[in-house]
Amino acid sequence: MKLEFSKKRNAESAIVLAVATLIALIFFGQGFFTYKNMKETFHWEEHAIWTFTGWYLWAAFFPIILRLTRRFRFDRGTLVRTIAIHTSTALVIAVLHASIQILIVHWLFHPERTAAEFFKIARDLFGWLLFWRFAIYHGILAVCYAWDYFRRAKETELNAIQIEDSIFRTQMQTLKMQLEPQFLFRNLRSLSSLMRNNLRTADRFIARLGDYLRMTLDNAQHREVPLRKELEFVRCTMEIEKIHNPDSPSIQFQVSTNCFDWPVPNRSIQPAVEAILKRDHKKSTSPGQIIVEVQPDGETLLVHIHDNRPLRDPDELESLQSTISELNGKRTQENAVKLDQNGEGILAVLKIDPKMKNDVQTETR
Repeated sequence: MKLEFSKKRNAESAIVLAVATLIALIFFGQGFFTYKNMKETFHWEEHAIWTFTGWYLWAAFFPIILRLTRRFRFDRGTLVRTIAIHTSTALVIAVLHASIQILIVHWLFHPERTAAEFFKIARDLFGWLLFWRFAIYHGILAVCYAWDYFRRAKETELNAIQIEDSIFRTQMQTLKMQLEPQFLFRNLRSLSSLMRNNLRTADRFIARLGDYLRMTLDNAQHREVPLRKELEFVRCTMEIEKIHNPDSPSIQFQVSTNCFDWPVPNRSIQPAVEAILKRDHKKSTSPGQIIVEVQPDGETLLVHIHDNRPLRDPDELESLQSTISELNGKRTQENAVKLDQNGEGILAVLKIDPKMKNDVQTETR
């Protein structure tokens, strides 16, 4: 980090020095042609020292002006203070600049002059020198502000790109977690087998798998979705599983008509249905059926997921309870898994609090 900062500072210093040299050459050339046209003697050594010393001094003062520019800005609340600081700084730098420049030229080219002669010449030149140096300071100040605004704009643009990249990476990570690579790989292998044995079923499988991917992409950016979208995603998952494994349970929905537009957390029902679906159905004598019942319960939604396949392992209830709670996290208020009324099948009960209802309904219209 320090090395990069040092390189950046060295690059800025080199640019400032190069610009100062270029401007000094331009003024030196202008003086040369002016004296030549006027047919006067051109003392190039003295003129070169005067010109290059002046602009190299400005290059030396540039970091100070740049720092003042970044610290004191012409904002509405600090306008008077900023003007006062820059005016006083301009006067101090103009006096220092003119004094140093006059002393260097006097010491190099006119050492024979007495102190009285030096002060008389300096007094005659000082007013003119101060005026131009005061103007040059504010010219450099304008350049510094332009430089600083350009730097800030680039930083803002870079930050925006980094934020977009971070959002994209987060979305891709979320999508990766939702797509479940094992699910995709298993179904792609099934698709390969279907393409060789049953093209009609393969076409239906591709259509539903495409729907699954589309809904995953559409819902990945939303924390909450309407209940109808969540149930459609559940149906799509079950149909894919049914094509992949004809012995898997069928699904049936029993939903109150006034609940379809209620917002629910994205993937709040699907993980529970999928966890129940993955029960060891090889021990069942029939494919069975999963019924998803949704009804309002005050300001919450009550979801009953009933699997009529018999319980084979006493520890299965506890295992399912743990799995569903882990998959749903904070998406549901309550998760409970118990035996159904007949004491054979499994009943999972989810309690969902549909927050931000108005926002989701407005978004889906």
